[in-house]
Amino acid sequence: MSKIKYNNCALVITANATGLAVIRSLNKVGVDTVIFSRPDDLCLFSNIPVEKNIYNIDSWKEGLLASLNQYENLDLVLIPTADIHLEFIYENYEYLNNKFILSVTNTETLYKLTDKSKESELIESMGVLAPKTLFSVNNKDIETLALPIIFKAKSHSNNPLIKKNIVVNTEDELTSFVNEFENTYGSIIAQEVIPGGEEDLWITSCTFNKGKLVSFFCYQRRSASPKLYGVTSFAESKYNETLEILSRSIGENLEYHGNADIEFKWDYRDGTFKYIELNARIGMLGWFDTVCGVNNIANSYYIFSNNQRLIKSERQKDGLLLLSLYEDFYSRRKAGEHIVSIFSLYIKSIQALKASLFFTIKDPTPGIVAYYRYTSAMVASITRKIRS
Repeated sequence: MSKIKYNNCALVITANATGLAVIRSLNKVGVDTVIFSRPDDLCLFSNIPVEKNIYNIDSWKEGLLASLNQYENLDLVLIPTADIHLEFIYENYEYLNNKFILSVTNTETLYKLTDKSKESELIESMGVLAPKTLFSVNNKDIETLALPIIFKAKSHSNNPLIKKNIVVNTEDELTSFVNEFENTYGSIIAQEVIPGGEEDLWITSCTFNKGKLVSFFCYQRRSASPKLYGVTSFAESKYNETLEILSRSIGENLEYHGNADIEFKWDYRDGTFKYIELNARIGMLGWFDTVCGVNNIANSYYIFSNNQRLIKSERQKDGLLLLSLYEDFYSRRKAGEHIVSIFSLYIKSIQALKASLFFTIKDPTPGIVAYYRYTSAMVASITRKIRS
């Protein structure tokens, strides 16, 4: 492809659903994408990117840098789609910033937001309501937290928990956790869990221009995979004025720039929303924003490519649903829900279903491959159980 065509093009470091959200949302406004993906990334099956680059998993940072260098000094916007990409950009900021337009907030804020301990301290200093959190974990202070307690790694690249988080509900579970992870306390934070169900979780997807909120989308979680503490598998678009005000305030205080996903939980005990976390990038459900009329991904691209005049601040369409079928069905079955009640819910919701994490009519292959992989894994798991 000639350099002339790069005038309306973005570079995207992809991560499955989030990567698909970016390339599809940019395609909707006529922006080409060049992607950089792991060999197993579903984005490689998309028919949208104009060029596809695969980097080595084992030495991925070196491989990614080598791939990116092919496109240096072309004034192209570089978009990360995972927390590990944010850490990669922060670690190589000076080098990358000389070659690309980095679609991330300022380095001081990015540094704090890629560390859960610094992020929590920062939010607390702003006076935003949040669950009681231990930034520095020790056995004495853990006793001051009410059960259940959620433990999170401070950073993605140094995660002794292996999982995204670990929740302990009883004293026995806490004792087992302490015995296993006491020597990793320096790399984790501990936080009280706000009581309530999955539908008490709300996420706002925002685009900021130097602290000013330019577009806003909000959805309520209907279900997660795994249940309660996993990622959203079923969601409803639902505007919330209180959360827009809260999100706007956070962005202004941080002088935030670009896309941000902010998670809140409704606390019925005092009738307030509590801050849970901020992802300093577009979220996994970024395509849902676009389907509901708010293209946060395109708006952020326009900001970084100095095309602010193209920004559209549309009001979101409420009452629409996103379903990630396999993850949601699996999660509900594991939690003991009956198959009949699950499919009854899906049938009742079908008219409002407008988005999926992986599948779209115009770009179907990633979704087909995703469900082939899920089905194969499920069959293999059932076969192992039968044989054992």
